[in-house]
Amino acid sequence: MRLLFFAAGIFLFPLSAQLHAELTIADIFTDGAVLQRDRPIPIWGTAGAGEKVTISFGTVKLKTLSDINGSWRTSLPALPASDQPRLLSISAGDETLIERNDILIGDVWLASGQSNMAMPVSRALNPEKELSEADYPMLRVFTVTRKSSPEPLDHCTGTWEKSSRETAGKFSATAWFFGREIHLEAGVPIGLIVSAWSGSAIEAWVSHEVQAEQSYLQPLLQSWADKDAAYTPAVAEEEETNHSEALAMWKKAFQTAKAADQPLPKKPRRPIDPRLHHHHPAALFNGMISPILPYAIRGAIWYQGETNGLTAESAALYDRQLPLLVNDWRRRWNQGDFPMAWIQLPFVSSQQVDWPTVREAMRLAQESLPNTGMAVTLDLGEERLLHPLNKQAFAHRLALWARSEVYGEDIPWSGPLPTNFKIKNGKATVTFSHANDGLVINGGESLTGFELRAKDGNWHPAKATISKNSILIVSTDVRAPIAIRYAWANHPAANLFNAAGLPATPFQLGDTANTVTQTTPKPTASKKATTNPPTKPPLDSAEIATLPFGGERVEIFLLMGQSNMKGRGIMPHEPLRDPRILMMHKKTDQWFLARHPLHLTGDPETFEGHDNAGVGSGLAFAETLVRHQPETRIALVPCAVGGTRIALWAKGSRLYEDAIRKAKLALEAGPKGKTRIAGALWLQGESDSQEARVPVYAEALAELVNNLRTDLEIEDLPFLVSTIGEMKADIGLRQAINEILLDLPNQVSGTAAVDARDLTGHIGDLVHLDTVSQNEIGKRFARKYLQLHQVRKEAK
Repeated sequence: MRLLFFAAGIFLFPLSAQLHAELTIADIFTDGAVLQRDRPIPIWGTAGAGEKVTISFGTVKLKTLSDINGSWRTSLPALPASDQPRLLSISAGDETLIERNDILIGDVWLASGQSNMAMPVSRALNPEKELSEADYPMLRVFTVTRKSSPEPLDHCTGTWEKSSRETAGKFSATAWFFGREIHLEAGVPIGLIVSAWSGSAIEAWVSHEVQAEQSYLQPLLQSWADKDAAYTPAVAEEEETNHSEALAMWKKAFQTAKAADQPLPKKPRRPIDPRLHHHHPAALFNGMISPILPYAIRGAIWYQGETNGLTAESAALYDRQLPLLVNDWRRRWNQGDFPMAWIQLPFVSSQQVDWPTVREAMRLAQESLPNTGMAVTLDLGEERLLHPLNKQAFAHRLALWARSEVYGEDIPWSGPLPTNFKIKNGKATVTFSHANDGLVINGGESLTGFELRAKDGNWHPAKATISKNSILIVSTDVRAPIAIRYAWANHPAANLFNAAGLPATPFQLGDTANTVTQTTPKPTASKKATTNPPTKPPLDSAEIATLPFGGERVEIFLLMGQSNMKGRGIMPHEPLRDPRILMMHKKTDQWFLARHPLHLTGDPETFEGHDNAGVGSGLAFAETLVRHQPETRIALVPCAVGGTRIALWAKGSRLYEDAIRKAKLALEAGPKGKTRIAGALWLQGESDSQEARVPVYAEALAELVNNLRTDLEIEDLPFLVSTIGEMKADIGLRQAINEILLDLPNQVSGTAAVDARDLTGHIGDLVHLDTVSQNEIGKRFARKYLQLHQVRKEAK
């Protein structure tokens, strides 16, 4: 880098810094912008090197210095939602000033994908009616102008626009209908950042850095590297010449055909540098995602997959590419695991594509990635249309997810999702979540779309019948099935729905590999259940005494009970790294960023000594809480021990006294005056489902609550319990234990009970709940806690 020097030899800033001497703010900050509420708001730009920059917004005033390259960045503090327009001003020195007017504070959603996300309102169903009712000044859209680039860019083109009859027609229909529903239901300003490109591939939206680390993507990356190298200046010049000649010929042919009222010829495509192609890995990330990082957002929605489903080869990669994109974006936004959901591809008339594989990849990603959702839209396709017009229905399915999982409404949001299956004696059974009110047949007298796979690898149609939230599947052509699938076709005949009118997702379960090597093992209750080992790298150390992201307080929760609280569910591929959620290491009392398994007993670095702990309900509980209380940092204290009966949790016992010690230790370690013990979660009872123990269980449970409140000096400490599983055919006295648990709020004030008896997914032993069920219990714990919290606030 060339430097400029004083005569005395003292150097000035680099020449590149001089080129950034003009005061600027990132392009996404235009008049009319919506800023994200309830979390710090990064603001950035350029100025002269080492220059003092002042930022003013309402009553907030900040100062920062640009670095040696002229870049500056700071963050406004977390602010509540406001529909009152404010002025954002930035100054450097006495003469330069940037002002952005009419700035609101609300929720900002990123909307990305390909043509079905880019498709405008003017081309959607009933555009005249929609546009006549489109005046929502608190709903605003920033559409990132299409731009591809070989390298990450700092700049983009676009402007924030208010929704009106005049403007809404050009907005993304999926994003706008989604944003409109959220705006009307949540009652806050909504900002939509639309970054979409028709026909784009998912690899174009992921950074090159992370794709280069994936061995399975090396053939794809190498094929593009070969294209890049072959596109020399000489080739580019030749293609440009050929295009000019072809264009001249086309113009003549066009005029001739038009005059003769004949079909018009297609205009020749302009040659393009492969590095700028909208399929090129990272090209759209560089041009359309990088420039808006790290603009604070509430979450993201994604509608893409058609391009990657064009061939079986490209579709086969999607189950790893989608999680790669989600994790890449989350790391770069540095907002923890922000909410993200996608539209699962609907039916399509074409038979020359592989959409079932992409749909399954989307299902698996939603199952494994925390804080994600999927709008099942199998029933919303339109014959012979790759771009369905009814974008209102697609957006509504996404909005149901957001309203339930992000905004806390108690509404059904998904169609049935498979949580567990078993194959025994020639019959297959699949159990579903999101089927609390039962499964239904939508159209026809019997279920369609189910198939069983024989040992020879062939699939055969099967008969399926409903039993509450499960499906029993049999086929006279398959005596010993090894796998099950449903709606496995581009345009399947499928009619399984839930009572809320939402369709079941397509799926494959069991031995679905192309080459059959073994049959599905039969689960046995006597076999010891196991989980996958913890996901590495080692635990991330954390400091409980600090409050990141403008947090206001630390809330401590005890996780108590036996093995189902400890968790045995299969863990996700990527660990959670949300700095707002901490865990106390069960053995060392050290603090780390929370991740599965919460009840890890092994060494935090090497995991030596790890037992069979897996996914429990605690982390989903914490994730739900921080979505509703973003100013709160959650500190989880794992205390559960497998196989313990309630008598082992009595006052004076090792388990009880250790829980009290850990709670007080956490309280002392947190920031003074901003830390409190907020509650305890209890998931236990299997070991007490015996004739001699049931009669004393209610008294022992009430005594446990009172002892905790006395020893922690919190007279109204929230105590939440969950029912235990009733998966076995002979549930014995578990039902009696569950009746006691459900009755606790009637016996002890300030307590709540989660009814999870409908969650029957288990890990194969009919005892330990699987990952999906555990996550659902965690969410229900959180909702009950929020209700208790509100009651306590009103009482005070």
